[in-house]
Amino acid sequence: MKKARASSGVPNSLAPVSCASSDHSINSTDHAIRVLDDEAKKLHAQLTSVYTRRNNLVPIYRLPPEVLVHVFSELIPVDSPGLHNDEPKAPKLGWIAVTHVSRRWQEVALQHATLWTTVMDNLRMPWMLEMIARSKTLPLDMQMHVRHAHQVSIMTNYVPRLAHLSLHVDNASPDFSSSLLFEPVPILESCSLHIDGDYEFNLPVDLFANTTP
Repeated sequence: MKKARASSGVPNSLAPVSCASSDHSINSTDHAIRVLDDEAKKLHAQLTSVYTRRNNLVPIYRLPPEVLVHVFSELIPVDSPGLHNDEPKAPKLGWIAVTHVSRRWQEVALQHATLWTTVMDNLRMPWMLEMIARSKTLPLDMQMHVRHAHQVSIMTNYVPRLAHLSLHVDNASPDFSSSLLFEPVPILESCSLHIDGDYEFNLPVDLFANTTP
């Protein structure tokens, strides 16, 4: 007479799974995800191409580059980018938002250095440096509220390119006269200095190394 085999009482669904089987399942899932990601990228590229061709048929997208640049330049003084008191952590794009409208508008803006010559310190330093880079070697219009010594240290490198300079200083400003105001400015056309409160500030005798036009 055969003896009944004792049951462990553990359901088959809870039986141990071999590591090899588990690894194979994970690898198969990862591969499937990569395949779908690649397919999504291809579809996105195709959709972008369709929208580009569509936009090329719209009259406003057929405007000559010089007309677009003129329109963009008119936006700069009325819609400046930067940080604002009500949005301390969210920089406002301002006129730069036009570069997000379409690929063509972005290309036109990036190809015309004149659009990037107005540099204000209400942008974070990386953005200021990016705008200076996009301005290539053109003269700069720089507007700074001097708050930190490192601002002065970095901006001193671009003093020879200054055509217009506006400085705002107050009691919180570091001593910057020995570096920023002693540099030659061979193409400077205008300079303004705004002093708040009881901040003591004396212009150096040899301002800008006596090299202003």
